[in-house]
Amino acid sequence: MGFGSPGMIWTAVIPAAVLLYYFLSKRYEERTVPSTMLWEESFRHTEATPMLRHLRRNALFYLQMAALLLLVFLLLGPRFPKASEQTGEVLLIIDSSASMMSEDRGEPVFEHHRKAMEELVRESGDSRFTVILAGESPEILLRRAEDKKEVLEVVGNLKISYAPEHMESTLAFAVSATEGEPANVHVFTDGLDRGGLPSAPGISWHVHAASQEPANVSVDAFGVARTSAIVRLSNESDDEKQVVLHLRDEKGERAGKPVNRTIGAGSTENIRIDGLPDAAAFSLLLETDDGYKPDNEAFTASGGRPLPVYADARLHELLLKGLRASGFEIFAFSPDEAGSIPEEAVVFTPDEKLFLQRGDRTVLFGRESGEPADVQLTVSSASDPLFSFASPEGVYVSGLYPPFDGFTTAAEAGGRPFVQRSADGGIAVLADPGMTDWALRPSFPLFLWSAVNRYSAETGGLGSFLPGEGRPVPAPEEGDVWEVFTAAGEYVKETGTGSGFQAPEKPGLYVLRSGDEERYMAVVLPDSEKHPASGPSFSLGSTGEEKEDGGRGAEREKASAALPFILLVLGLIVAEWEVQRRRGLSY
Repeated sequence: MGFGSPGMIWTAVIPAAVLLYYFLSKRYEERTVPSTMLWEESFRHTEATPMLRHLRRNALFYLQMAALLLLVFLLLGPRFPKASEQTGEVLLIIDSSASMMSEDRGEPVFEHHRKAMEELVRESGDSRFTVILAGESPEILLRRAEDKKEVLEVVGNLKISYAPEHMESTLAFAVSATEGEPANVHVFTDGLDRGGLPSAPGISWHVHAASQEPANVSVDAFGVARTSAIVRLSNESDDEKQVVLHLRDEKGERAGKPVNRTIGAGSTENIRIDGLPDAAAFSLLLETDDGYKPDNEAFTASGGRPLPVYADARLHELLLKGLRASGFEIFAFSPDEAGSIPEEAVVFTPDEKLFLQRGDRTVLFGRESGEPADVQLTVSSASDPLFSFASPEGVYVSGLYPPFDGFTTAAEAGGRPFVQRSADGGIAVLADPGMTDWALRPSFPLFLWSAVNRYSAETGGLGSFLPGEGRPVPAPEEGDVWEVFTAAGEYVKETGTGSGFQAPEKPGLYVLRSGDEERYMAVVLPDSEKHPASGPSFSLGSTGEEKEDGGRGAEREKASAALPFILLVLGLIVAEWEVQRRRGLSY
């Protein structure tokens, strides 16, 4: 047996005060005596009588004390957990996605579940607890722990992660974590269909869900193009909702005037906002009266303006195929058409003169001034940010042109420059595609994509990420790490580039800084988390027997445990009334 409210132990002072009153109060008995002398003697005798004698003769006192002690016992919240929950293996599967922040009975679902988990841990006997955080890659926070304080500490430190819960894969992972042993698996989520539970012998499932869906108005979509924004709002409630939209740029300054709208019950509306200033990123805040706040905000950051790609018709066919494999639309040009190439374009050419003339946004393959040296080397070093996605190390090189003076080396082959960069941003590959096997490797189209993307995103942002999403990002011009800050300037973390970059967990606008270089990015709420769910709480035993409690199982169990004691207190009060009626009050 356990107690749900051990803090109510202070109420024990009430029966203690009654007991103290009986000990300290003087008690008299009416008695007929023949004379004043005999009366005085009897009074002395009464004062000298032991107190226990008075207590034994006072049935009313016993009834009062019993009633008060039972009331104190009830205030402590007695609980009698089921036998299946007292011992053995217990798994806690926790959904920490954003939808767990929806309101249920005036409090976030996540907090309701935290209290239920803490209560479950306290009431369990010799159980071993495994705590699993649901997600794309489920995380075991605690494995087969027997120390309740350790389990309660882990539960108390749980936080919302905002990423999707991927419950199907998490449940399959939990089944494998039991290693075929019998277990009670408690799933804490906002809603789960019975059909989503895997069938596993010896496992009893206990699903704890939200009892009701909140009245929700969500920002389903938000995008900015040039000076206009498009917002799609969805009212999932049964009532008409008044909403106000506020737009701000990456500096937190207001972008345009607030927009007021009335959204009908169960309807969706597209809203266009014009006259926006030129900014790298925007945030949208939806003000309304609903029970789910995470989907009332939306964010967007520019991914950079894509530049057209021009390729010299004299280039090797393998290079042209690599550009097409990278997903770019290629505009071929002849030498006499080079003068008509726009400035805002990325150019691939073997023409050294054109390369030196254009500088930035130009990639040169080979050289015209100088003969290539016959070599048999492999690329041994490539530390430039150009190769943050795929390194050319190991590429075989059979010929190298002379290097440019004053250029920095981005990649070496046998200690000799293989790829160089000019001070104004040009890239020079000192070998024709036919002199290497680079064009036959997967790293070659990634290098071409990285070059074009880098030129296109020089003043742009990194686009949108999901919470905690891992995705390659270009490395900074100086150094090999980015420092991540919120748009308000709060430091978040330091992160690597390439495949080692992971977005922050919380949706919002962020800026990556390295020296004077800045890149904005937006972490957005997944679409699956914009519509919180609800459903019945139920238990499904290992034999397939199902019991539904509608989310009130703990309350009903607590009430059923206290019911016999409540009836007993009522019986004692009735008996006390009867004693008073027959004997009257003692003075």
